[in-house]
Amino acid sequence: QGTTTLDNCVLQCETTGVTVRTSAVLSMKYCDLYGAKGAGVEIYPGSTCSLIGNGIHHCKEGILIKDFIDEVYDIPKITMENNVIHNNEGYAVVLVKPATVSVKKNATDLEGGKSGVDEAPVNVVQDSTEAVTHNEQEAGAMECAADERNEISEQAEGNDAIATELVATLKRKSQIHKERLSDLGITEADDDLMSQEMFVSIMGNQFKRNGKGSFGTFLF
Repeated sequence: QGTTTLDNCVLQCETTGVTVRTSAVLSMKYCDLYGAKGAGVEIYPGSTCSLIGNGIHHCKEGILIKDFIDEVYDIPKITMENNVIHNNEGYAVVLVKPATVSVKKNATDLEGGKSGVDEAPVNVVQDSTEAVTHNEQEAGAMECAADERNEISEQAEGNDAIATELVATLKRKSQIHKERLSDLGITEADDDLMSQEMFVSIMGNQFKRNGKGSFGTFLF
């Protein structure tokens, strides 16, 4: 519990990273965090976490979000804007959720209880010796433009994947809650839960050179 504000800090983590426990509030801006043996930032259910303009790198995982969908805790409220999450051993962002309520997608990607959205591959425009009508400067300019477009597409895909998965998790949690109310003979939905926002904003984040990709899920 409690509130912590970190601004322009360098966090050299020897073991664990920053943990945001249930009912705690963290505001972390323009910080550099690296070296955690686990996740750089671990976000528990029922917490509020704002991450803006940070660098999170060289950790086992970048950010780990625990949703505990079967528990009574609220889903974390998260703001993630303009962070650069790179060079982590596993995923840039990982969502932990129970396998029993998850919708299985891309079964071929499931391995060891994990599934993920890999970072979009960068389609490099290769030099062509056959294209004699183009000089080297034109070919180089085309490659740079293509790489830039693919990188922008990759970052957008990573942000969209995180937002989509979090929204889907909120819907599943709401559905489970309604089913439990129905089992108890209560037909009126819990307005607080139904109107709860899981996150405030996820945008402008960059995911680069993470070992397993931009975003993944861990099923338990």
